[in-house]
Amino acid sequence: MICPAAISAGPHAHRALRDGASGTVASLFERSLYVKLGDQLICIGPHGLGDGPLNLLCDPFTHRLAIGDRVNFAISRLRLGSLIIDCANVSEWRPPVVASASREGLALLSPYIAKFPAEGLSRLLANDETTPVLRAARPAAEALTDFVGNATTEAPHELISIIGLGPGLTPSGDDFLGGAMIALATLNETKKRDAIWRLIAPHLTERTTDISAAHLSAAAEGYGHAALHAFIAALNAGENAKLTPAIDTLTAIGHTSGLDALAGAVTVFRASAPTIRG
Repeated sequence: MICPAAISAGPHAHRALRDGASGTVASLFERSLYVKLGDQLICIGPHGLGDGPLNLLCDPFTHRLAIGDRVNFAISRLRLGSLIIDCANVSEWRPPVVASASREGLALLSPYIAKFPAEGLSRLLANDETTPVLRAARPAAEALTDFVGNATTEAPHELISIIGLGPGLTPSGDDFLGGAMIALATLNETKKRDAIWRLIAPHLTERTTDISAAHLSAAAEGYGHAALHAFIAALNAGENAKLTPAIDTLTAIGHTSGLDALAGAVTVFRASAPTIRG
């Protein structure tokens, strides 16, 4: 049997690939699948899925898997039912270290924001309240801005209201919160990031999906999709030539997931603008 080879694994996926780990297939999608390996959800898919903390990227493969099929890892091989993925040469992906966003980069965003879709939460950046989801999220966005701009380390309870807000496996409100925590990590505001995580973590089981909760857990460590980290790096550089492809890539993630995470990150960077490098 020719086994597809794993190419890269994000920090959470790499952590899960340990001898003796076992679990089940959790979800199946057109381009990817999620498995629960030990206590960690990981997402398996082709290279085009992009790097991320939960992602195990592999050579293309076909399968006849079903939800609930057994999964185990041993001797550098991940077995999913009759499918075996060779993980002997997998590399661990980690996002680049970026100092922060810059005021120049933030100033370049206006033309992009004007073109963002009404769906999701990215239009919060234009003070748009034309949809019920945007109106529901506005108090949380304003509370986040106040929280980042002040000395307090007590996260505002308004943030709980957007957990699970919007449709999908990773609802818009969750992606917004994830982007915010990643931006705070970039700014080395780990106390504020950790305060948000302590506030929202107890509510995830009842308010959102297991997959979204796993992505939020990664964001609480400062990890998101590679495209979000590329966007933050482009903001740091303050160059349109880098912003355009970064925003285009985020736009293509999920229905609005990439742009929702962008909105959370930019909300934090705007609130920090007087103190970040400019």
